[in-house]
Order: sequence, then C-alpha cells, then structure tokens
Amino acid sequence: MSGSLYEIYNTLRSASPVLWNDDAHSWMLFGYRQVAEAFRNPSLSSSMRLDDMRREFATVLSEAQTERAVRIFARQLESRDPPEHTRVRQAFGACFHRVVSEIRPAICATIEDLNRVHGWRFPLDLVSALARPLPLQIVLEALGIDCSARPRFGEDVAMFLRHLSDATVDGERAFERLRIEVKTATQGILALLSQRDDLIEEDDVVANAILIISAGHRTTTNLIGSLLFTLINNRPELERLAECPALIPGAVEETLRMESPIQAIQRTARTSAKVGGVEMMMGDSVTLVVGSANRDSEEFPDPEQFNPARSPNRHLAFGFGNHFCLGSALARMQATVVLEYLVPRLMDLRIISAVWHEDTNSRGLAQLIVDKG
Repeated sequence: MSGSLYEIYNTLRSASPVLWNDDAHSWMLFGYRQVAEAFRNPSLSSSMRLDDMRREFATVLSEAQTERAVRIFARQLESRDPPEHTRVRQAFGACFHRVVSEIRPAICATIEDLNRVHGWRFPLDLVSALARPLPLQIVLEALGIDCSARPRFGEDVAMFLRHLSDATVDGERAFERLRIEVKTATQGILALLSQRDDLIEEDDVVANAILIISAGHRTTTNLIGSLLFTLINNRPELERLAECPALIPGAVEETLRMESPIQAIQRTARTSAKVGGVEMMMGDSVTLVVGSANRDSEEFPDPEQFNPARSPNRHLAFGFGNHFCLGSALARMQATVVLEYLVPRLMDLRIISAVWHEDTNSRGLAQLIVDKG
C-alpha cells in the first residue's frame, strides 16, 4: 500500500461517502459520519460474516473440518452480536482492565531485553527488532502464558490459522493443545476468567485467546512501526516530543488516525437498513473504510497534517460502539512506552528502507531499516 491510496480515498469520499463497489460486491463507506453511523447500527451484523468464512474454508477443508473451524470463529468477539457478544466481552473486558493496569513494568522490561538482544547495531530493522516481537511477548504476558510455554503456544496459534488454508496442517490438534494451556494457566487474563462466576465456556476462552494473539499482535505491530516511521520522517515533531513528552500519547492517537492499523472492517445487513441516507438490502455486504473516515476533513481539520496536540481526536481506528477494540488500552500503552524509551534515540536515525505490507485491509510495515546519520 502506498500513500496514494489516501488520495484515492479522498477522491471517492468527495464523489460520494457511500458507494457500491461491483468488484467487491459491497457497499463502501468512506465518510467519517457514515462509518460512525454504521458502527452504531444494530442492523449491520458481525456474525453474518461466518457465511463467507464457511465458503472460503470449504475450498480447502473437509465438510467436518470446515464446520469445526466455523464453530470456533463463531465464538470470537468480532463474529458475535449482542446479547452473546455483550456477555463474553464484559467478562474479557473486566479481566483485561485489571491486567493492563499492572503490565507497564513488563513492557519496559521487554523493551530492555530486546535492546540487549539487538544492541542497536546498525543498520537495524526496527520491525523485526522491536515492533513485531514486543506486542507478541506482551499479549502472551497479559494472557498469562508461562514464559517457557510461550514459543509453543504461539506456534500452536500459527498452526491453527495455517490449517485454514492448508488441510495438511493439523489445526485441530493444535486447538486441543491450546485448550490444555488455557485450562492450566495460573495467572493473567486466562486465570482471572477461570475464577469468574459467569462461567465463560472453555471454547469461548480458547477462541478469543486466538483472536487476541493473532489480531492484537498484528495491529499493535502495525501501530508501532507506523509511529516510528512517521516520527523519523518528521524531525520537527520528533523534537517537539523530546521537548514536551506530555504530547507522546497525542502522537500515538495521531498515528492511529493517519495510519489506521486496520483500514477496513466488514459488516452484513441482517435486515434492510439505511446508512448515510442510502438503502441497503438484507444480506448486503458493507465495508467500513476506517482509513478514509479518519482523514475526512469534515471531522478533522487539516487531516493530512500530523498534529500530536489535535483535540478532539475522535478517530475510529479502534472501532466504535459494541465492537470497540478490547485491546485498545494495551496497544496504546505499548506504543506510548516505546516512544518514551526511544524518542531520544530516534533523533540520530535516518530511514534506509521502508517496505509496507501489500494487504489493503491493514496498514503496516513489513520492514523499517534505519541507520545513524
């Protein structure tokens, strides 16, 4: 993905904030007001995406394997609608809040450990040295996976996900191993969930642990990489943060707005619905183009300007309403601590190479190589 995509967003949004896309067979929402309205609209369902998943999985997996995979994804928060979504989210949310409030020292310690491993020897890829490994270690820490079990746990999550596109991979065995790890956890979010009175089912916990690791890890990696890229390329704002560290949280929010880690989110109309004044029929696919909405000049004055002091900054990078990102506080804390640690070191760096992922639904760097001078 290149910066020109934002120019395309601007052109399409100016033509109409709601457009039908024949190629994607979906309504595309580009305006801030329309995307925010769609997030709030109960007629636009998350759970109905499971039909698309079933068709996709069936091209690779047997009928029995497909149904098992769909049942697992059906338990993930991003695939559920109220009231089941509300019940499971409240349980996870309470445990998340308790763990995140105490996890800052672990973030600092992990950054120090990664610094010792890589030693800031240049040229250095900031994605592989920091932006990718930090979120994975921290999300496993938050869940309560023991240090010795983390490599195995991460491998089993990856194996389960690979199984969806490669039937030769034993994803069901990986899922059963994950179930054992979840059941035996003695700390973190997983242990707290086991102590609750509302009895969240085991498969709910395992399915959402997979979601938290796969989605949460990737999006926080994207956020940290984009944040470092933006500031190294913007020396005046970098100096501003060095002089006024209180602006660091604002820099994180501006990066979330300008380089939203998730660019587009899918919904399906469960009934006929009107969004942005446009009638949508039951079963219609609806794409909420968050990357466009967050650069809408009707909501954000000078939207192409990176401004850590921007207020208000009601970006939609973490969604809105019922499906507001469960791990938003954890992602924000990691990005903030990274900047507190790195701002003085970024002053002397220049970018040699920046390679963006080609996936148009997300925005993130595959590589960010820097050197001194």
